[in-house]
Amino acid sequence: MYEYEIKLPITAPEDLAARLAALGFEKTGTIREEDSYYNHPERDLKQAGLALRLRKSTDLADSRLTATLNFKGQRMDSRTMSRPEYETVVADPAAAAGILTGLGYVLAAPVIKERQYFRKAAVTACIDTVEGLGTYLELEILSETAQAHDACLARLDDLLRELRLSPEDTVTLSYLDLLGY
Repeated sequence: MYEYEIKLPITAPEDLAARLAALGFEKTGTIREEDSYYNHPERDLKQAGLALRLRKSTDLADSRLTATLNFKGQRMDSRTMSRPEYETVVADPAAAAGILTGLGYVLAAPVIKERQYFRKAAVTACIDTVEGLGTYLELEILSETAQAHDACLARLDDLLRELRLSPEDTVTLSYLDLLGY
């Protein structure tokens, strides 16, 4: 799977949510996400441009907890967060964390955010309020192929303009990087 993603800081999340709705995006939920990023002492994943994450998600509407294990490969370009991504559901996040530490991975840093999800066709829009960092818009399209890169990024740039935001304001750092980890 390939994730085509753009992220940028925002200052008026309520206004942006209204603009997303006006463009036909449907709000699908608000989730509290606790991301635990892991590294390995013998191979610095961050230095290699890779990411290994265990995410616990709590739906704020019904308190339902889900967890996923995620690996992100190297970025496909210097302007976006687009890259190969592999993710699977985890039944027991504590056991998954134990497996990772048992294999020698160490907890590198936590990232905690409240994320409002919006969806329209193949595009997911998230308004993220990240503890210690601020509020961001993240736009994402998932695709089975790397050949979709240019078309997906063009669609995301068009969407930014429809939202009256500038593609030049995108951030090329992860939340982990922005928090200084």
